[in-house]
Amino acid sequence: MLKGAIVLLVLASASAIRLGDLNVRVDPRKVTVSGLSSGGAMATQLHVALSSKIYGAAIFAGSPNARFNLPYYCADHHMFGGLTGATSCMYSPFLSDVNDMIDAARDFDSSGDIDPLDNMSTNRHKVYVFHGTADFTVNPDNGVDVETFYQEFLASSSDIMTEFSLASGHGFGYNRVDKSFVPSVPKPTDNPDANSCGATSSPYINDCNYHGAFESLNHLYGGGLEKPEGTVDLPGSLERFEQAEFFGGNPGSDSMADEGFVYVPSRCEAGEVVCKLHIPLHGCKQNEDSVDDAYVTMTGYLEVGELNNIVMLFPQTTSSGFDNPNACWDWWGYTDNNYLVRDGVQIDGISQMIDSIIN
Repeated sequence: MLKGAIVLLVLASASAIRLGDLNVRVDPRKVTVSGLSSGGAMATQLHVALSSKIYGAAIFAGSPNARFNLPYYCADHHMFGGLTGATSCMYSPFLSDVNDMIDAARDFDSSGDIDPLDNMSTNRHKVYVFHGTADFTVNPDNGVDVETFYQEFLASSSDIMTEFSLASGHGFGYNRVDKSFVPSVPKPTDNPDANSCGATSSPYINDCNYHGAFESLNHLYGGGLEKPEGTVDLPGSLERFEQAEFFGGNPGSDSMADEGFVYVPSRCEAGEVVCKLHIPLHGCKQNEDSVDDAYVTMTGYLEVGELNNIVMLFPQTTSSGFDNPNACWDWWGYTDNNYLVRDGVQIDGISQMIDSIIN
């Protein structure tokens, strides 16, 4: 059984596996995605581009130098475009028009660059949006714009759940049960308020007495999930997996790390049940090189996964010089102009990961 910091030892000693070698059964209609910061932007891009295989998305508050809780295609539909436009989207959402982003999605649908948008309403996709009132890195008004964007495509307003009332800083809202357990990050902050709800500091996981992983997944999967209470044993397998096969053998060229992480709950591992699949995407400066395994082990996803038979897939980015110094997901086009459609290298890579697990 794994508890808390013991997970670090398992990861350090394990060699990377191939995702296709996992012996799990996953319901292809139970695949969802979430993300923090740039991971939230990528979660929206993945959901819109791959709505035939991703059935819901949860979008959490942003992180430095990247838009997260921001509307779809914001950077390119800003007057400046690119990274300059992206930065402006973070601070000044009033300079961007959500209707332009809705029109852009419809154009991509018409051209066949993304899956049909009707999938979202026909299959009753669910969306969750979180943005803290104390987030001074990404303007909280962006959360409302995300909600407005999705209202255009989902079947009912009840399919969208929002949390805009917590005084959270720029980070992932979590209820840390064991206050004595602090993640082993390479560069711990000197800020005594780090990890408090209103903090904006590494590793960008904020103790808000709110279980963001559970609340979001419970909504995405239609309710009825078991909520973690106290310390939860993790008898499943937390493994590293090779990412090269999904990025032409050279993941670094697409700002992807050599390895990601995957957690297989014990009942899924034993083949006892058909399981779900969720893909939590870290934010900028939250990859393994920046915060060790904090986003994997400290956000509560593993506990929710173990209790509810949800395989957790954690792809990992890496920094890539001037174009992407903070290991953000591509939401402004640093890889190429296809970054937010089905052929985008990061979107296509994650799509292949999903297929490897399901098939």
